[in-house]
Amino acid sequence: MSSTQERGLGDRSTSATLDDLALVLAAMPDPVVVVDDTGMIILVNDRVGAMLGYEEGELAGNPIETLIPTPLRRGHVKLRDNYDGTDRAATMSSRSNIFAQRKDGTAVPVEISIGGVKLASGSRITVATVRDITEKRRAHERLAYLALHDPLTGLANRAHLMETAPGVLSAMRTNAQHVGVLMLDLDHFKQVNDSLGHAAGDQLLIEIAQRIKTMVRGIDLVVRMGGDEFLVLMPRTSPEHIEEVGRQLVAVLSDPIELDEAPHPVTVGVSVGAVATDDPDSDIDALLVSGDLAMYRAKGTGRNRVSVFDEQLRTVMMSRFAIEGRLRRALDDDGDVAAGLAVNYQPLVDLDTGVIIGFEALVRLADGESPVGPDLFIPIAEEAGIVDRIDLFVLGQALRQTALWAEAGHPLEIVSVNLSASTIMSPELLVELDGAAQALGSAELHLELTERMIIQGTPPVKERLGLLRTNARLGLDDFGTGNSGYAYLMDFPIDFIKLDRTFVGVMEEDAVARAIVSSMVDFAEGLGLGIIAEGVETIGQVDLLRSEGCRIGQGFYYGRPLSAKEFGEVLARQSTGVEAKAAKPASTAAAAKAAK
Repeated sequence: MSSTQERGLGDRSTSATLDDLALVLAAMPDPVVVVDDTGMIILVNDRVGAMLGYEEGELAGNPIETLIPTPLRRGHVKLRDNYDGTDRAATMSSRSNIFAQRKDGTAVPVEISIGGVKLASGSRITVATVRDITEKRRAHERLAYLALHDPLTGLANRAHLMETAPGVLSAMRTNAQHVGVLMLDLDHFKQVNDSLGHAAGDQLLIEIAQRIKTMVRGIDLVVRMGGDEFLVLMPRTSPEHIEEVGRQLVAVLSDPIELDEAPHPVTVGVSVGAVATDDPDSDIDALLVSGDLAMYRAKGTGRNRVSVFDEQLRTVMMSRFAIEGRLRRALDDDGDVAAGLAVNYQPLVDLDTGVIIGFEALVRLADGESPVGPDLFIPIAEEAGIVDRIDLFVLGQALRQTALWAEAGHPLEIVSVNLSASTIMSPELLVELDGAAQALGSAELHLELTERMIIQGTPPVKERLGLLRTNARLGLDDFGTGNSGYAYLMDFPIDFIKLDRTFVGVMEEDAVARAIVSSMVDFAEGLGLGIIAEGVETIGQVDLLRSEGCRIGQGFYYGRPLSAKEFGEVLARQSTGVEAKAAKPASTAAAAKAAK
């Protein structure tokens, strides 16, 4: 502890007060600096020296600017002058992220709390508590990085692409340039995962990502879109250059890859879809659709090649119209749903007991024609303006089945339904929710929203979400993979989050993924939010999720989506004790966390 300084502070009562304050500061866990009303340091505790590299007694008698980096000193003086003009008889506190300067001249990010104190002598001093937030800042920067990057490969993710693309396209319009997209999908990647395991698959993806980066320019953006799909966004380019890079990527990615788990080098090919545009009306969604169409043609014509989007691919668009027609036929003229749609139910399970406590309702196109997944037909339904009718059908079926299962002696806790953006504003949705209570009984209705829906939300959407909470709990789906999910939790009426399978699926092998899951769970708990884990596929993931305090999960470990009949049979067996996916005994970590 530095010695007490009596510079201009007067009588013995003042000195005694500072001596008493010095004893208090010595016991405080945080660094504390005391400054007189001329801006001179009169007292610090030992923790200040430890943090900033000063010996005992070195700081007392120096101006407070000694601890402030030179570029920030002018702003500090202005702030101090404003503060001096206030009534400092009352305590004043402020918190902000700034920097302190160490003795060696380096800067350290800090958080400061200050207060004005009037001494018995009438003199006034300022007491500042200074906390080193280096680790906190690093954690925030890591989370911000992960929001825009794929945790496995370090490449940009889809959210990063969606943030970057508008600027690239704007520059194209201004400078009359071409913008290109290469869509890449690995050939036979599933065989590597199935035969060699996910660790080998992850190692392969990392190597593929590095090879792609070596083949593109510094201005190009390489993106992992998910799974084994990659994208290259190419500004200031030409159609010829785009196609040439595509061919080079096919060659490089076809070279054998050494994997730790493989007895011999592994060879995978890649199908590439190339699209170039200088159309001022183009947007990233249109480029992605065109790139996907070209990539699928590359796969369909033999794989391991480049396909360039051209007018011949317009015929492929006709298949989208065919799917739209199938969807419309599944809806009759009155807006009701005929037999062309079905609802499947995926179990939501208590991770501690293995007992099914609810379900997520998932729509399927069941018109007897070739199968089409919801990932394809839901976007088409959104574009066609009929998705709200489909969502309302799913909601109605889910409520009906919940009531039937309750009557059969199988009451549930959670009924979860996905909503598209247009459905939120549908007047019919409010009517449906008003009548939902009787069907739900004691169950909670969960409405799952996407981050994209919230990003594009307008004030009326936010207001509508508030109305929906009257009869349901609102959740943010696929949490952790978008732009900045944490910010939305602070600004939108969200009650629970669903951990994305991207993190859950690798948390057994990836310490970073485990840390992210732990951070998300703690964050949700701190805000009083519920949390559900998606994509649970192994008992190891179950145990890790439980150890972090996550109570509810869903995934193939507990069951794939089932028809109403199949789900009812599972509930019946569970009620008789015949079937419940046994939970692994709580780990030491789980027990420790539960004891907190």
